Amino acid sequence: MRVFTILCSVPLLLALIGVLNAEDQPAAKRELAVTLLEKPIYLDQITPSEAATKEKELSKPDYERWLRACRANFLLMNVSGRVMKDYTVREKLSPSDEEIIALVKKASERSPDYEATDKEAQRRLAIQRVWLWGASCDWRTAKALHAKYGGRVGISSFGACTAFEGRNAVLKEYAKRGDLKFHDADLERAFWEKTRDEKFSDVILQPDRVAQHFAIPPWERWPDPPVKPDSEKTKGEPKPSPQ
Repeated sequence: MRVFTILCSVPLLLALIGVLNAEDQPAAKRELAVTLLEKPIYLDQITPSEAATKEKELSKPDYERWLRACRANFLLMNVSGRVMKDYTVREKLSPSDEEIIALVKKASERSPDYEATDKEAQRRLAIQRVWLWGASCDWRTAKALHAKYGGRVGISSFGACTAFEGRNAVLKEYAKRGDLKFHDADLERAFWEKTRDEKFSDVILQPDRVAQHFAIPPWERWPDPPVKPDSEKTKGEPKPSPQ
């Protein structure tokens, strides 16, 4: 059994954070937007919570443009996250158990919460480990996609690594195969337009930096944690009794 049985990725985590949870709403009142890998995504799940307020503030054309753009953005995060997760498993790009253990150990030792025992510190440490796992999956998948398709590579402030042309090629492959089905023509157009938007990442790597970025995993470039002085190691320990 693998160390982590649930594969996470940064885009998928962002999607889960950004997309509204509307599972409790009656199915009859929900409008289907997309079917992805035989699972439905409804319009209310990709509609921002401030939609009702914006509808009152904006003119009808402006509101419709705003809503279409927001839905396309949420949908791209949701769909690309799930598709990349599926693709990573299918192409066997997930980190090995040994790599996961080494990554988590090195990151944990660098964290100020590493030796803390209180619940809040342990919660922060657990969240960090999940994000690192997701980032490692993103890096490995982006590296494989860039090697196959070339093109732009973007890095987000959350640690996501995206090979744009490779990701878009995979999305089109899933759509062509029928694993990604749109049920709204306007939303479908907005979605594919959004895939060309570089704002999905905070930094687009220059071509001469791409090879460097993929040469060594980011976590292997981290310096080792500082060694504690002997005075700190023995701090709080009982002093030996005089002979």
